[in-house]
Amino acid sequence: MRPNGRVSVLQRFESPYATLYRAFSDVYTLPYSACAAAQTIHEEMAAMEHPAIVFTSRVDATNPESVAAFVWWLFWGSWPDDHGSRMDAEAITSEYGKRMQDADYALERFWGENAPRFQMAHLCWQACNPGRDKNQFTVVPDALLEDLEGCGPALGPIQERVVEVLRALEQRKRDDLMIGQGAAGESFWLPPKEAAYLDAQLQRVSYRLIEQPSIFEKDLEEAISTYLITQVQAVHVPSADSARAYAGRHVYDDGVYIGCFVQVETSGSQWPLVNARDPMSRSLDFTWGYPGTGPTNLAISLLTDVAGGDLTLAQEYSRSFLKEVVMAWDQQKPIHITRIEIVNWLSAHGVDQELLARRAKAAERRLNDAHPRLAPLLSRLDRARSRGHLRAQRLDHVAEDFEAALAVDLADLLKKNGAALICNHCRLPVTVDNSVRSARQMGRWRSGQPIYHEWCAEMRARERKMRYRERRVATDPLFLERERQRARKRRMAK
Repeated sequence: MRPNGRVSVLQRFESPYATLYRAFSDVYTLPYSACAAAQTIHEEMAAMEHPAIVFTSRVDATNPESVAAFVWWLFWGSWPDDHGSRMDAEAITSEYGKRMQDADYALERFWGENAPRFQMAHLCWQACNPGRDKNQFTVVPDALLEDLEGCGPALGPIQERVVEVLRALEQRKRDDLMIGQGAAGESFWLPPKEAAYLDAQLQRVSYRLIEQPSIFEKDLEEAISTYLITQVQAVHVPSADSARAYAGRHVYDDGVYIGCFVQVETSGSQWPLVNARDPMSRSLDFTWGYPGTGPTNLAISLLTDVAGGDLTLAQEYSRSFLKEVVMAWDQQKPIHITRIEIVNWLSAHGVDQELLARRAKAAERRLNDAHPRLAPLLSRLDRARSRGHLRAQRLDHVAEDFEAALAVDLADLLKKNGAALICNHCRLPVTVDNSVRSARQMGRWRSGQPIYHEWCAEMRARERKMRYRERRVATDPLFLERERQRARKRRMAK
């Protein structure tokens, strides 16, 4: 759909991502997308609203920034300016936690690249970049905006066709109200031309079994690790041999570097060092020779093992141990240190053998107290690991391109409610869902009254106010001055 008029928007994205959120808040000054700009300012988008409705009513298909906002929404479930400059780590965590309460949104995040909306975002990008490898797709702001530069010729005609279907659906529903077909007809009623279009698009959709590795085992590991670290503050140490030592080396597989592996050695046996910051993990998450996450993990894990599993002592002395010992090791060479050497280092910092023994006993007592709660989880984790190759599977409609994906979404919308409403102000589709607002709008529509997007209603109210002021000024030159005085008194009264 090609809008008329001038567009006033930012010409490029800036980093970091907080600037991306602000970039879409500029108001478009053209009839088609004026309601879209008002919407992004005044109303937070519902995370799981139908993409077909969003694409036809809130996206300017000729503007790369508007299309990029739509792709961002498909990926993250929120319009880019929902949070403005508040997009710090705390705000992101809070918003993500709230959105994860929505079962549909949580399912999208679980399936990731295989989720329907992720797939639609890829297809939208591919429609603007025919012939390019889909692996080049990215939501990094600058790259995304550059990739969508030529979106108008690709997406404009698609948008027009989808809007025609929704408008035709609304008109035929009006006709149905007049003739009273009701239950004698179908739940929705498309004219022949639009019905043929929708059917042709759905012919390019296949029904497939989608699968990916299950995250059940990983979730169990994270739940157990979190409980041990935050509540028990202790981990199990496989050996109490006071003469044990710790050896670390770099691991390669056919010349490809895999990571660093640290093991505990005693006379005649050895086992991997428990990662005290992620006790159930089996990843190679240790490094040394520099300040960073890997060396910090190693410092805390070594001290925890020496202290018999006590995390409180390890965390208390880990910063000093990291700076004085772990960072001093050559990053490229293997390491070897005995428990006695670490005990001597602790003694030099005021931790004697008696204190170490007390901490080890306290850790063992806390682990024993937590065993009734941990045992069922550990048993379930063992069973899951013994099964191996756990999978997550679902059946899904997979579209060949972006237009077919929109047709799938339209079909889903029609199956759910079989209705489409059109805003009397901008003549673009209005979402029909289970909200109270939609119920009121449906009632107004059935009685022949006009309906509006929420932001269109606000714009009409402002327009009526401006027309009223213009009429009063034309007949009463002192009208504006009296209005200013009344406004000043109201501000002073507050």
